[in-house]
Amino acid sequence: EAPESKTLNIDFYAQSASEVGGDYFDFLPLDDHQMALVIGDVTGHGVPAALLMAMVRSCLHTQVLSNHQISDVMRVANSTVYKGSYERRLMTFFYSILDTESGLLRFANAGHLHPYLFRAQDRQVQHLDVSSYPLGVKATSNYPEQQIQLSDGDLLLFYSDGIIEAVNPQGEEFGFDRMEEMIAQLGHLGASDIVKSLIVEWRRFTEEGERPPEDDVTVVAVKFHRNGAAESRC
Repeated sequence: EAPESKTLNIDFYAQSASEVGGDYFDFLPLDDHQMALVIGDVTGHGVPAALLMAMVRSCLHTQVLSNHQISDVMRVANSTVYKGSYERRLMTFFYSILDTESGLLRFANAGHLHPYLFRAQDRQVQHLDVSSYPLGVKATSNYPEQQIQLSDGDLLLFYSDGIIEAVNPQGEEFGFDRMEEMIAQLGHLGASDIVKSLIVEWRRFTEEGERPPEDDVTVVAVKFHRNGAAESRC
């Protein structure tokens, strides 16, 4: 379940392509009004991907108890994937810390699809476009930390490639352009309405109905409300 917060309105959707999958997302409350927002995707899906994902999750939950700083978490997570995958599986991984009072977001990205940022004031869609190698490519990698300031009503949208690379019966991809257009149209709504609308459109586009998708699909919406989280429909 999404954590309760006075300033954050959070909702998500996750569906595995098989009984277990390699997509990972998490919300970890930290000290001093800080919350870690995480999303990742292990190459492939099924049991091997799920096992590696579970290793990273366990490592992350242990690491943040003693040190949740971004550079240290990225270093430990990379080492876990590099040493723990005999099949040389990789994992994309976006790790961020949001100050739930000020709206300051600090983040690093190990090869994951760039999260979207919807600016409520001018309804513009931006990307958090810093990136580096996925986890597990090299024994040591540099994951630069960046930061961005959220304003009242801004939206963060995290997602996996299962929705972007989904294809319709004609072979056309759902794609980034379609995703960006929908975020621009829906970004002023509450998190649950945004997630629901994206998934309804994804199902309509792929004509999948209730069948399992070809790849794991994850969408996470986080809205920041400086004066208290509420479903925004303005």
